[in-house]
Amino acid sequence: MKLLYLFAVLSLSINFAHSQHLRLEFDNKSSDKGTFEIGVFTSAEGFPNDRDPELGFSYTADQSYVDIPLAKLKSQTIAIAIYQDINENGKMDKNFLGIPKEPYGFSLNPRIISSAPSFSECEVNIATTDAITIKFK
Repeated sequence: MKLLYLFAVLSLSINFAHSQHLRLEFDNKSSDKGTFEIGVFTSAEGFPNDRDPELGFSYTADQSYVDIPLAKLKSQTIAIAIYQDINENGKMDKNFLGIPKEPYGFSLNPRIISSAPSFSECEVNIATTDAITIKFK
């Protein structure tokens, strides 16, 4: 019985450790200028355009990866939207058709045809994932 209890406690500890930080690795970024603006969403509501995600982070863009803290999250399922604010004006620059002019990406790197991906296309279980590679478009 004691062995079963110890196994249960260790299993919970391992899952908790996975959800503390998530490494985002950046692939094919075009510049080291500006900042990475990262939104972490726990539901489809507002994803990916909401300026008020569950968690938001800003890091200098001269890095090839960042570790984002996730300890405050209650959900184990997230989706990430990120853009590189090259000119640091605090917004994603778009052309007259609404197409982004600055690099952007999403967790799981879904194929983007004519609109932003859905939450389910970017959904990641942080209990089983330690790192995600974001491919900028």
